[in-house]
Amino acid sequence: MKLSKTLSTLSILCLGMNIHASEIDSFTLRYQPLEDSSQIINKKANDYLKKAVVAANQTSTSCSEKVLMEEIRKDFNILLNDGKLSKDIVSSEDIPKHTIERKDSIFKYHKVTDGYLLARPAADMDGIGMGTTLNFNGHYIGSDKFEHMFGQGYHYFKRFHRKGFSLKRVLLIGNANERLHLGGNRIATGVYTFGDLVANFQGMRFWNHLLQTRDDIFKENIGPYIDCVDEKWELVKEVDFRYYVDAGFDEAINCSAIISKNGFEGVTKSIEELEAADPQNNYTCPLDPAALEDMKRKYDLPLGGMSKKSVKDFIFNPWDKLTRYKSWWWL
Repeated sequence: MKLSKTLSTLSILCLGMNIHASEIDSFTLRYQPLEDSSQIINKKANDYLKKAVVAANQTSTSCSEKVLMEEIRKDFNILLNDGKLSKDIVSSEDIPKHTIERKDSIFKYHKVTDGYLLARPAADMDGIGMGTTLNFNGHYIGSDKFEHMFGQGYHYFKRFHRKGFSLKRVLLIGNANERLHLGGNRIATGVYTFGDLVANFQGMRFWNHLLQTRDDIFKENIGPYIDCVDEKWELVKEVDFRYYVDAGFDEAINCSAIISKNGFEGVTKSIEELEAADPQNNYTCPLDPAALEDMKRKYDLPLGGMSKKSVKDFIFNPWDKLTRYKSWWWL
């Protein structure tokens, strides 16, 4: 009774901190056909951007960057902060997706002590447990990755491009957030998701490209999407998220780390059961080692200064397999 009351209190505290921890299953329905949703999501995103531009122009007559960003973030935000685009991606019947209940997922053996927000009985009803998966331009990703791009990605952008934090500091804060309140602990889901960290990083690029007033970190200045024309904001180029989403978002390629021993053993057992039931297909993470190596080369961007590390060291699983979480102090 006392444990139940404590966990309920912790759950309320977590929700009050705007935690948007949910987990997705990149394995169970992996080989079931699923239509590409990239065109639908891109159109929805651009429609929301157009609406934000109109609202910003009505509020300010002098191309205020502050007003524009506030309007965009009303729609491009996380589910618990009423992010309309995120809600659309999760709930729209127009977007093909896989929905897997926890009892049928790789987390079916999770106990509340392995990840309370994921394993508690109410998780399937309030949307804080299992998320949906979708095919985005051939990449099998969780809908939560867009939440990370819009939410954490914005904070990465603000810290790096506006506040002048070093890239290493920005990435370390992201790692700490993933561990402390975005899933990687027993109070949340008990899963440290490296795919989320890749989404955060690409979100930083997306927010920077919107106005493109600063160089892209990869020196690929594909923005601006929005520009000031005759003292009015104007959408001058449509966003295409196919530019940002890659195999690094895929949790069956960029393998996650499970916090507890029981949780890790349960996920491992579930994947073994999938392989036994469907021996013609591979379910062992990483499903595509070659794609993983390609991604590591893509993100092998030096941090500069005295550091010998690169971006990939902060956003990819250093063990290259599904593992029990050891420590993020490998950094």
